[in-house]
Amino acid sequence: MKSRFINKYDYHKTGYRLMKLLHKTDRDIIPLAMLLSLLQTAIPYSGFFLSALIIDSLTAGAYETALRTSIILIAINLILGLLMDLLDQVVKYKGQASAINLKFMLREKALALDLETMENAGVQEKINTTEFTMKLYGGISYILTCYQSIFTALLSVILSVGMIINLCFHKPVRSGNLSILASPAVSLPAFILILLAVILWQKRINQSAIKQQERNKADHVVAEHQLGYMINQVFLDYSKGKVIRIFDMKSMIMERFSVWRKVTRNVYEEMIDIYKRSFTLNSCSNSLFIAFSYLLVFIKILAQAVSIGSFTKYVGAMTQFNTAMSNIIENNADILRIAGYMESFLDFLGLENKRETGSIPVEKRLDNEYELEFHNVSFSYPGTSEEILHNISCKIHLKDKLALVGENGAGKSTFIKLLCRLYEPTKGLITLNGVDIRKYDYGEYLRLFSIVFQDFKLFAFPVGENIAAAKEYDENSVLECLKQAGMKEWVDKKKFGLSTSLFTAHSGGEDISGGEAQKLALARALYKDAPFVILDEPTAALDPISEYEIYTRFEELVKHKTSIYISHRMSSCRFCDDILVLKKGEVAERGSHAVLLEKDGIYAKLWMAQAKYYA
Repeated sequence: MKSRFINKYDYHKTGYRLMKLLHKTDRDIIPLAMLLSLLQTAIPYSGFFLSALIIDSLTAGAYETALRTSIILIAINLILGLLMDLLDQVVKYKGQASAINLKFMLREKALALDLETMENAGVQEKINTTEFTMKLYGGISYILTCYQSIFTALLSVILSVGMIINLCFHKPVRSGNLSILASPAVSLPAFILILLAVILWQKRINQSAIKQQERNKADHVVAEHQLGYMINQVFLDYSKGKVIRIFDMKSMIMERFSVWRKVTRNVYEEMIDIYKRSFTLNSCSNSLFIAFSYLLVFIKILAQAVSIGSFTKYVGAMTQFNTAMSNIIENNADILRIAGYMESFLDFLGLENKRETGSIPVEKRLDNEYELEFHNVSFSYPGTSEEILHNISCKIHLKDKLALVGENGAGKSTFIKLLCRLYEPTKGLITLNGVDIRKYDYGEYLRLFSIVFQDFKLFAFPVGENIAAAKEYDENSVLECLKQAGMKEWVDKKKFGLSTSLFTAHSGGEDISGGEAQKLALARALYKDAPFVILDEPTAALDPISEYEIYTRFEELVKHKTSIYISHRMSSCRFCDDILVLKKGEVAERGSHAVLLEKDGIYAKLWMAQAKYYA
């Protein structure tokens, strides 16, 4: 029975972890929330006692006492009310600031985690759902509000129970039937019975509402996800505008939007019905308890067990008790709901970086003489048994220009991801100068590589920051790299030069073509000045003349570096000393351009298929 009780309230463990995290972002917010609870409790109860004293003074003809008490009551309400409002605003502000800080922590964690973890669909789905659900139902700032409300309610319950028990023990002065009903032997058990009945009734109502809300929440999240996609990635994504207009997709899109809008409306209508039923049933239980409260106090007054002024005091206490119990049940249900989806948020923050395992510093070599070798390396993506790479053993020679060639799906990009330690081999190992790369400091190892991926990304930041990948940079070096990539003239024509923002996310931003974007990505690779330069389809968006210029320049620029090219254009291989041909995840051929042509194998066939385009 005990373990069942503990498991039933396990969600408060998540709540405790969230409060610890909140305290970490702001050490003052929880003590201030508790102080707010004290003020929120003090105002009504001071009013109950002083109001009762005023009525009793007026009844006894002690008008001066009533006047003084009234002034004290007004002063207390004014001072405590102002303090409460001020403190409430401070707590809300701090709660919002903490929520923003936690979102910052989440994004910082996402950037710090290794690519293999972040590309896991389960991790991404959890985070996306958590963030989206936080927007719908509240996050860590709301859970603070819930716990603060529960603390306020508990203080109110303690005071109310003390006052009500005190009322029940007041003995009547008059005799008769009323004195029997007003006696402690009758009034105390009656109060306990009605209290238990109301608590059990409200608990059952709220448990039923929670189950219905959980079912509704799943539908709500799905519907809002779809609507969010339609609004943010269809209606507001201007890049899709050309396709929509060319293929006349307006009617189809609006019909689909109408379907999801109808689904969302149905979900909201169901949500409203749940709240209406829950509110109505809770109101009925509240009315029953309030009616009993009035009856008990009325009987006590008629039996002269308490004064007339006590009517205000004890009825107020009972009403506060009833309200406090409702608040505890409702806020407890909210914590249960919030903890359910915030747990994945906490788990994400607790993820460890798989790549930060090594500690050996990478040797700094002015001659850039590094040697990388694959030792029987195989790789399967997490959750799959299919091997993308199988038992690969090869050495990347110093200062060579290596081309990776193969059909789509041969494993070329995966080869590069393993080389750069974005993924770990499933079997085998990779060494740098004879040492397992996992033993090196991860950050230092990554600094050895400068890469232009096939799906490279530029950001809506100034050109200079995009090239340098930093806020502070050497302008002359950036301009030199832009010149080498063929983009300096483009930048020189812009009013703000290196401060020109890319894309139109910001006012004054500049849109760029695919070829221009690719040249900027090449300039970024040059600026890093790493010993290994890797180009994954570096000229896919360039015209033949620009392609030739890029390769001619890079042959000169990387002559003192180890460079690796991935390309479907066989013409690029003429610039390379060594060519590695992959087929179905295995090394099928290796050699120079001339040697592979003589073999009349896979490479030769690919070359001949494209020869007419660059002969």
